[in-house]
Amino acid sequence: MVRRPSAGFVSAVQHLASGVVFAAAATEILSQIKHDASPFATLVDGAVGVGVMLLLKEGEGRGTVRWPT
Repeated sequence: MVRRPSAGFVSAVQHLASGVVFAAAATEILSQIKHDASPFATLVDGAVGVGVMLLLKEGEGRGTVRWPT
């Protein structure tokens, strides 16, 4: 007998999987950037990325983010 997993369990597994993928990508990318690019450019790009994620989070709550169709 197989039962359907709960929504919370599915969400937890998805978050775990995305964390593993993100960590692998970050490890691969950051090691190359550390050797090839300037630390200042890496810092600025990282700050811009965090800013964009925070703006998306803010817009998500208000329903102002419009995805192109």
